[in-house]
Amino acid sequence: MERIGENDVLDARDALGRILAAGLLSTSPKLEAFLRYVVVEELESRGDGISAYSIAVHALDRPASFDPQSDPVVRVFAGRLRTVLADYYDGPGKADLVRIGIPKGSYRPEFTRQQPSPSAALVEKNSAPEAPHPRARRLAVSSFIAVMLIAAGAIAYLLSPLSGERLLSSNGSAETASADITFPIVEVLPFLGGPDPYMGRLLEGIRQQLVLDLSQFRSVRVRNMLVAEDRSPAIKKSDFRVTGRFMNSGAADLVEIAVLETDGGSILWKEILVIPRNDAEYQELLLTAVRAIAPRVAGISGIVQSDAVMRLERRRTELGNAKTSDYECIVQFYDVVQRYSAEREKRTRQCLAELTTNGSRDSMVWALWALTRYIDWVRHDQGDPLEILSASLVAGLRAVELDPANASAHEYVAMAYAAMGEMDAARESFERALTLNPSKPDFYFHYGTYFIKLGEWERGVELVQQGLALSPAPPGWMYIPVVVDAFRRDDFEESLRLADKIIAMGDDRGYLQALAAAIALDDGRDKTPYIAGFRQAYGEAFEQPLAEMARIFRDEELVLKYQRALASVFAL
Repeated sequence: MERIGENDVLDARDALGRILAAGLLSTSPKLEAFLRYVVVEELESRGDGISAYSIAVHALDRPASFDPQSDPVVRVFAGRLRTVLADYYDGPGKADLVRIGIPKGSYRPEFTRQQPSPSAALVEKNSAPEAPHPRARRLAVSSFIAVMLIAAGAIAYLLSPLSGERLLSSNGSAETASADITFPIVEVLPFLGGPDPYMGRLLEGIRQQLVLDLSQFRSVRVRNMLVAEDRSPAIKKSDFRVTGRFMNSGAADLVEIAVLETDGGSILWKEILVIPRNDAEYQELLLTAVRAIAPRVAGISGIVQSDAVMRLERRRTELGNAKTSDYECIVQFYDVVQRYSAEREKRTRQCLAELTTNGSRDSMVWALWALTRYIDWVRHDQGDPLEILSASLVAGLRAVELDPANASAHEYVAMAYAAMGEMDAARESFERALTLNPSKPDFYFHYGTYFIKLGEWERGVELVQQGLALSPAPPGWMYIPVVVDAFRRDDFEESLRLADKIIAMGDDRGYLQALAAAIALDDGRDKTPYIAGFRQAYGEAFEQPLAEMARIFRDEELVLKYQRALASVFAL
């Protein structure tokens, strides 16, 4: 581009100011920094130096070691910036005479001057307001995507503990469906047997992956556990159950998988399958089971459901290698989730790191590595936090690239974006995850924390509570946002009650919540057990748990409230 004249430079700066003042970038400070950086560099005659590396380092706060070949974050941001600019000039900037664009294939901005229409003012004055161009509406209607998907038949209804189903409304809250639309509920029960701990972990890994694969069929709701007979009346009874048990023929290890009706126990399907020894056998077992189960529990048919089966068939073709056993690493991860120990986590981490370094083609391997790096960021116990988040995002995007239908991958990408402050991108990924898998309880937890990060506590807590309702036996960590919200609202009695529940589940993170609530209540109750539990969990290192809370909830006043409560017992 030729250097523009002095008067044009002033017009270009004014064009930048108009875009920033319009507010389309107000929720994405890094996109704003991206645009500001490239425009200023171009106007200061330094446009030749604009590159993915310079943008990452100077606008996106990446370190000097940033490698644009392995990290696509600049390319992702550039695509989103082009969309925002198009929306601006189709909407509030329609009358701007000087426009800024980022042409595809380049990061250097271009400035163009539009010729005003002589009759433009008269037409605008006498005409009715023009309907926004579809592109201009994109940002405005992004919050309505879930409802639109429902209307289009994508089915984003949630499994509710109430009498009817719920759907996610345009503002992320739950609304009761006007019609009693219900979906069959299938419980995938723990598989029985196994002569040793390794076989037990393998069977559990197969079961967990089967839960995820069945969840791709949107006309069924999947639970990964048994609901007790004395369940709360608010929890719906399942329609079907999937069971599994270990067998040995003398020549091979086998697993018998069956589908039964919950009422009466009638067997709808049963088959004995060889327990896998490599990725090819693992993928074949899953595909065989899903093909048999899905039609029986939900009458699966139609284009959408056929697509789900086709995706699993493609996965078998791509990953069905008899010489590899990446699935064992995924199984290890599921085992860590169910039975945590530092040693198990270490082995799983090493396994995932090795597979991703060697270029695994398994989308789930990359998705679990993205989640692992996100957990590292929450802990922030090693390395630079921005580098950790970037690694999580890159791994998540790779998982999506390998399998666009991997709902978990979209979920973990959304979590990374939200942590980076890229809330629009986070919401798009969250909504995609919901469309792909409306059965996953922890999705609602993460989507709820997304709204909490925006300061929308009521909406966020409602989503978390929906996740709790989806999971009849939720883990302790899913209660934490609800506990914190009660403390935030000065409902210390409720906060303490739920914190005690977390502790009873064996989750030490409940001690921070319980101790702070007990101190705030100041009703004379014995705080010694909470103090002892806190010290056992954290020692005297208060910084880590409070820093984790600050990263998740992004509410300085709230963190200070906890600090003030704890200060009466500890020297903070």
